[in-house]
Amino acid sequence: MKVITIREGLDRLDIDLEEESGHGLTLQESKKLEEHILSKGYDRQSFVWGRSSLQIVNYVGVIQLKTFSIEVLPKVSLQESDNFMEMRKTLLMMLRESGYLKIDVNDLSRFDMVDEPLIEILASEYSKELLKELRRGVIIRYEEVQENISFLKGSIRIGEHIRENLSRNIRHRVHCEYSELSPNHLVNKIFVYANEILLNVVKNNDTRRRLELGNHLLSDVMAYQGIEERINHARLDRTEMRYDKALHIAKQIIFARSANRHSDQEYSFSILFKMNELFEIYIRSLLQKKFGEYLLDSQNSKHLLKEKWPNEGGDVLRLRPDYRLNLGEKSVIIDAKWKKLNETRPRTGVGRDDIFQMYAYLSRFDDVSCVVLIYPLTYQDDKREPANLYYEWVTDESSRKSIRAYSLSLNKREDTLEGLKRIVEELNGAES
Repeated sequence: MKVITIREGLDRLDIDLEEESGHGLTLQESKKLEEHILSKGYDRQSFVWGRSSLQIVNYVGVIQLKTFSIEVLPKVSLQESDNFMEMRKTLLMMLRESGYLKIDVNDLSRFDMVDEPLIEILASEYSKELLKELRRGVIIRYEEVQENISFLKGSIRIGEHIRENLSRNIRHRVHCEYSELSPNHLVNKIFVYANEILLNVVKNNDTRRRLELGNHLLSDVMAYQGIEERINHARLDRTEMRYDKALHIAKQIIFARSANRHSDQEYSFSILFKMNELFEIYIRSLLQKKFGEYLLDSQNSKHLLKEKWPNEGGDVLRLRPDYRLNLGEKSVIIDAKWKKLNETRPRTGVGRDDIFQMYAYLSRFDDVSCVVLIYPLTYQDDKREPANLYYEWVTDESSRKSIRAYSLSLNKREDTLEGLKRIVEELNGAES
């Protein structure tokens, strides 16, 4: 199987129109990939198809079909070389901080797992966590059982008993309903299903051994038809919370399975994250931990315009900032944008739409003195500080109202926290 690693929004994946070179996809594989993307309902505009290439924008993660696997990583390393290991560590750190995955990046580093593709990392962490808990004891719950048996147990199901026994003159059996302790419940079915999916896609022998052993310990768990429709109903009680991490990952593995059930798509699997949403949630999480006492309600919103005649419609253009910080008498708005800054471009690469949006915040929120745009810092930037002020615009009415564009290092969590701290300290200084 071909394993291809590319950088989101930067690299192009070659499509070999005539013959297979081993470095890209064949034309047939590209068609299978397009079918998979359509079946999963991903944003089609994020997959930029050329005549002989494909570029993936705003999605990171992994797509795996029968003959190839594509790993998409964010370009956030401060090193000029294509250090996929650093990009992978950064992505996993962001996913963990944002609550998408429960994977400890430090554990991966100790076991040299960051050199593996994302799907292998995900499967390894899941299998280790699940097997650890299964060895401590399989979850057993009281389950309702209906059975046509030769002795009375629990309560009689009158309708079923009449239909199956009395109407057929079967007098030595009774249809009963009773509760018994059993491993055959929804949570364990989810684990078995996730194990079977991963056994079809992972190659690491240690991971496969753990998955197979997990299935052996869950051998009394029966088939799992229609589990996708029931998966959100799976819950753990207080005594079962040690399984929380494994269940969290198992659910994501099942959601990642393609809806296409054709035989030639048996191995289709993808788990992709929208990078702009991930970036916003990651920054929000760090701000909450570092400056939670300064954060204002993010749901507080205003409308840019009001309808003059209320009967003709509602308000126009709702403005809802990503984050607001209370800095004394004034507040600041912070907005995270997953785009690349470049000092050689007009407005350092800040889009006109972004500037107009930030100006609307300044105009509509009277107590806001500054709006901050935060962009990721990449190796292409000349500056190497955790946070760098790239540009600042002031309004005509007052120099006390401004828009600032910063680049923020994502190389390490500590660098990002330090960068956010510097930004807030600069804003505090500007307010005093």
